[in-house]
Amino acid sequence: FTSYKDILDHCCEAWNKLTDRPWLIMSIGLRDWAHQC
Repeated sequence: FTSYKDILDHCCEAWNKLTDRPWLIMSIGLRDWAHQC
């Protein structure tokens, strides 16, 4: 990364890609290991 703004830009881009794919989040949350205490 070249600057703090560069880090923020990359984080925002990654977040937006993730929120565009809710099924990916759901598939992670439905794993058996996610429900173990």
